[in-house]
Amino acid sequence: PGMYALAIPKDLAAGSYKVRASFAGTGGEKLAAVEVVAEAALALMEADKAMYKPGQTAKFRVLVVKVGDLRPIAGRQVRFDVKAPNGFKLIQVENPTDSAGVAKFEFPIADEPILGEHLARATVVGAFGDGAVH
Repeated sequence: PGMYALAIPKDLAAGSYKVRASFAGTGGEKLAAVEVVAEAALALMEADKAMYKPGQTAKFRVLVVKVGDLRPIAGRQVRFDVKAPNGFKLIQVENPTDSAGVAKFEFPIADEPILGEHLARATVVGAFGDGAVH
C-alpha cells in the first residue's frame, strides 16, 4: 500500500489501461486499472455569418485552448454536428485542430432546407466532461 508515481507518455490516447508493477526484491506484483483522460480544454465556435440562405455553405471554426493558460492545443479531434429543427442529425464529422488550435468545418445548406433554427455543435473528443459548445 502506498502512492507510486507513474510516467504517462505525452502521446498516449485517452482510455482505460491496465498497469502491472513488479516490486524488486520482494517478488511481488500488482495489477491496477488506470483511466487516462485527455487534457482539459475549452472550445469557442464561430460561424462566418449569422444567417444563411438556401444553397449557401456555412463555415465554422472551433478554437481549442488549454484550461488555465489558454494556449492553443494542436492535434485535438473536434466532432462537429448539425441538427435540424425536428432533431434529425444532418451532418457529423471530425477534424483535428491545426497548429493554431483551430478546426474548420463546412456545412452545405440544401436548396430547400427544413425551415427553422438549426443547432450546430462542436465537441472536443476525449475532453473531460461534455466538452461541447453550441
